Amino acid sequence: MDDGGRRAQRSAAKALRRALDARQRRDAAQQIARHLARLRCVRPGARVAAFIGVGDELDTRPILELLVTRGCRVLLPRITSVPRRTMTFTPARLPLRRNRYGIPEPTGPARQAAAFCDLVLLPLLAFDDAGNRLGTGGGYYDRLLAFRTRRSRWRGPLLLGVAHSSQRLPSIAHLPTDIALDGVVTERGIRFFQGGET
Repeated sequence: MDDGGRRAQRSAAKALRRALDARQRRDAAQQIARHLARLRCVRPGARVAAFIGVGDELDTRPILELLVTRGCRVLLPRITSVPRRTMTFTPARLPLRRNRYGIPEPTGPARQAAAFCDLVLLPLLAFDDAGNRLGTGGGYYDRLLAFRTRRSRWRGPLLLGVAHSSQRLPSIAHLPTDIALDGVVTERGIRFFQGGET
């Protein structure tokens, strides 16, 4: 699929997400947090990279509350260079500031290498049954997680997309730079694409 096809998929996925009403969004956020609560890697001391949903993205507040309650070390993404489209994970401490995309991010200097997280929760516009993820097109997560393409055995953290079930597409073209998901969590449950829970 060419870039025009991926743009069309992004537009369609955004429209599907916008079509959800407030109750559907609220219920999905609560259900997703309940599903995540059953994961073995959501435990005290676990390093979990999450995100703050903005706009019509899924409300991640129930997820963040779960992680804090469980005693996880919560990390949030922080952009380190817009021209190079790079970011890092930083401990989720106040104050937060909005970056150029309007996304709240931590301001502290501490960083956590993505490779040593236990779980990374990724935002997405769409996913397919092969674990392909369609993001907003910036490539920040793909660059941050590119180390997985250079590992033959140890792959690092469990990568779970966080989405509404309606964000599933029949197929998403996989680009060489794309990092596939290990699974996705929706209001219907957690589905693993490769292997099982770690």
